[in-house]
Amino acid sequence: MSARRVLSWGVALVAVAALAEGPSPADYRAHLARARAVAAEGRFVEAGALFDAAVQRYPEDFALRLEAAFAWMRAARWTDAEREYRAALALNADSFDARLGLADVLAGQGRWAQVRDTTGALLGERDEPALHTRHALAHFWLGDLATAQRHSARALALSPGDPDALLGLAWVALRQGDVAAARADFERVHSSTTAPPQARASAEEGLASLGPRHRVGASVHGLGQGTGTQLAGGGVLTVDLTLEDAWLVAGRYRFLTAPVASGADGWAQHEGWLRLGWRSPRAEVVLHGALLDLSGLTPSSELAWLLGVSGRVRAVADWLGSAVLSRSPTATVLQGELGARVAPARWLSVSLGARGQWVDGAGRIAGVGLVQVGGERWTMGLGGAYGPTFRPVELDVAALYLVSNELRWRGTARASVGLTSRWWVSASYDLEAYLEGGADDRLLHRVSLGVSFVP
Repeated sequence: MSARRVLSWGVALVAVAALAEGPSPADYRAHLARARAVAAEGRFVEAGALFDAAVQRYPEDFALRLEAAFAWMRAARWTDAEREYRAALALNADSFDARLGLADVLAGQGRWAQVRDTTGALLGERDEPALHTRHALAHFWLGDLATAQRHSARALALSPGDPDALLGLAWVALRQGDVAAARADFERVHSSTTAPPQARASAEEGLASLGPRHRVGASVHGLGQGTGTQLAGGGVLTVDLTLEDAWLVAGRYRFLTAPVASGADGWAQHEGWLRLGWRSPRAEVVLHGALLDLSGLTPSSELAWLLGVSGRVRAVADWLGSAVLSRSPTATVLQGELGARVAPARWLSVSLGARGQWVDGAGRIAGVGLVQVGGERWTMGLGGAYGPTFRPVELDVAALYLVSNELRWRGTARASVGLTSRWWVSASYDLEAYLEGGADDRLLHRVSLGVSFVP
């Protein structure tokens, strides 16, 4: 504990002792001035202790009870704050300030039904923006979005630009899937120079949940595949451009080069991706396709292609599903996947799923999983897959898989770090074990390093 904090508590204890001995009116005023000064410095626990000491001596002082309750509320000591507000109401049951303060304490405790009832009664007496925003918040958490929207709109009409009213409208729009409206209101609050810090923090949280509008990224993949002492290596250069809002538009270009695993001459190929989709905070549907030029691998100019659809629904868990059809000169692969992502804590997520493939009349099923931890600007994950499948459905390693291999297991490690709020770097490593011909193990090593920029 710092010397300053020790001194502050020492002053508080001396003041409490002085009150206990029976302060004079001058001592009382000095003590209150000290408590208010401590509160003005943001040391609300100490201020609450000083106010409580005065309350013990003057329990019938209504204004003193209100100041004590407010200090405890600012310290998030909800039980202490509720005690003082209820004591104040026992002295003056009609006090608007005491009932409004009690509503804030109930909100801090998550007792939304009581907040709704208390603010509803107060709205019968006064038509004020603060009451409407609190009433809207209660209805939002109780699931009544229409009422929450109506009262936030009323608050904004009474007080144009009110940050709490704008936040109420933004969070309702986000829950209803109106991404454009939510983003506009969040950005108004976040860019406001007069909005309080807690309002700007809520707006920043909302914008983070929406994700960036645009993202430009580039990455380099290293590929290596070995059988015994033989090794085939290669690289992939990827450039991504993503425009994100209610609609998702993403383009990708890849250039691939590597020697063929069989020892043939080296090859090079070009690959283009396009993703089109619609998204909201609760659902997402994306169509995607790719075209791969295999002219560097075969004497004639041949193409491989991929078409797919993926969807996501957020209800209790984050449910994901996809279906992909890919065609190369050697095989047609149909793949489906169904999984869920659960986040028991803000820093932890667990993803589990099942993946099935159908190739030339034969089916395979594999299980996949990933555990990821992270903070505001970093993530780390470990996962893998187990089970047989014919080949990756991704086209970027088609040249390394000209025969039908059976995947037995894969291990994955990944990490990303935000250097700033706009620049991110990422890295991942995959180790895949294949069985070829029933006996010969083949290992594929894949390392990826990437950088992305959010304009």
